[in-house]
Amino acid sequence: MHRWLNGKWFMELERNHVHKVYDKIAQHFAKTRYRIWPGVRDFLQQKTSPCDIILDVGCGNGKNLWSMKNIYSIGIDRCLPLVQTCHPRETAVADMLELPFQSGKFDIVICIAVLHHLATRERRILAIKELARVLRPGGSCLIYVWAADDEGQTVKNTKAREKMRFLDDKKQDVLIPWVVVEGKTNNKTTAIQEEDLTVERYYHLYVRGELEEECLQSNCFHIQHSYFEQSNWCVVLNKP
Repeated sequence: MHRWLNGKWFMELERNHVHKVYDKIAQHFAKTRYRIWPGVRDFLQQKTSPCDIILDVGCGNGKNLWSMKNIYSIGIDRCLPLVQTCHPRETAVADMLELPFQSGKFDIVICIAVLHHLATRERRILAIKELARVLRPGGSCLIYVWAADDEGQTVKNTKAREKMRFLDDKKQDVLIPWVVVEGKTNNKTTAIQEEDLTVERYYHLYVRGELEEECLQSNCFHIQHSYFEQSNWCVVLNKP
């Protein structure tokens, strides 16, 4: 990883290639996210009861919240335009490193495809600790992160992954392009012209066992089990 900003490189990287990017692509991104992943659905069906309170950290457009119609759930995301697409679900704008909730408030916490947007291991472990802080003792947590290429698992070779730019020698810190079509008004004809906008999102791609290591280093969780799904490494955690 390039350390080009005198110790603050990670803040600039996340600001320019995560926060600002999602603000730009939110409307288009929300239209492409409408199906809950099978592992997330199974976890929620198996772990939740009608009296539980659930927190979705990095809820995006709220697709996981939609599946919890009969259970009280709250979603948070750092991207205001995405939170605005979640209506009428209860959501708030917040940073996963500073969750605006009291300790032990939630019975279930999920964090799906979010942790990999933090640029250092230290920040990712801090985020895991924050997930644990708001979870009650005995509660369960589910985390998904994007996977690096792995000999034992099949990672989808999407067009985006074909064009990703590597930022480190291990090929784990990457910028992955997102192409969104924007409508532009032509003042002369009042017609709408389409214009492609390409932006790059930062990801830390996880290798096998890395997510479990970070969870254990947080000293907050017991690992129940881990698995691979939809080109993600996934872990189910229990707070002792």
